[in-house]
Amino acid sequence: MPTMPSPPPPSVARSSAPPPRLWRSATNRVALGVIGGIAEKLGWEAKPLRILVGLLGVLTLPIGALPVLVPYLTIWGITRTHGAKRPSQPLRRSATNQVVSGVLGGVADWLGVKPTLVRVGYSALTLATFGLPGIVTYLIMWAKLGVGGGPRDEG
Repeated sequence: MPTMPSPPPPSVARSSAPPPRLWRSATNRVALGVIGGIAEKLGWEAKPLRILVGLLGVLTLPIGALPVLVPYLTIWGITRTHGAKRPSQPLRRSATNQVVSGVLGGVADWLGVKPTLVRVGYSALTLATFGLPGIVTYLIMWAKLGVGGGPRDEG
């Protein structure tokens, strides 16, 4: 009768834990790092994946973009951040990148993306919600956020 090998002791099994199957990216992120983490895991470029998810969100907007938002938030909720973190900077209005008052320029600087992307996305969401939530949010951010110098602002 052949003997079965015994499992390794618990201390050995814990020390050789496999790498995470899925994670959120700490460096390749626009919002929460979910798309960046998926792209890193699959070895893909993140920008086309973000465009695909954005298009899916726009196409499913009549049903609240739930086919995109629910999986995105679920992955965010069950994963951990992986990689070195970006240095944090406070959210401020931009003094150099202004169209109206620098709110969306400051958000773009804070997210590390192009201001045009933030402006177009914010305008589209404001129009999709019939204006009121976007306008009120903009006015609150304008009133509450201090003015910073822009993307190279150190303080």
